[in-house]
Amino acid sequence: MLAAVAGGAEVAGIRDRLRAAGLLGRVRSRPTAAGRRRVAAARAEGAWPAYVFDGPPAVADRMLRRVVQEAVPLPSGFGRHLVRMGKALDRGDHHHEHGHDGGSCGGGGGGAD
Repeated sequence: MLAAVAGGAEVAGIRDRLRAAGLLGRVRSRPTAAGRRRVAAARAEGAWPAYVFDGPPAVADRMLRRVVQEAVPLPSGFGRHLVRMGKALDRGDHHHEHGHDGGSCGGGGGGAD
């Protein structure tokens, strides 16, 4: 999961903005001296929870930490739709996906005897 997040477009955008501001170096994306000072100041301010700086080990509740670590984000757009369709098919309720109740869609007009 971490690799998927690290390779995502959002992280790349943040990395580019940090580099443009001179807070992140190009070599292995290590913080510059100015970047380290900004992080230290942010930590000292106490405005951010500890897990922002220290990652999942800073989450005190063991069960919550486990849930956060094992969470798999749904893709957006078309990928999300495909995941939902797949889950519906796995459950066998694909008719519900389109608003059907699973009953017959045909008309049953009885004929005259």
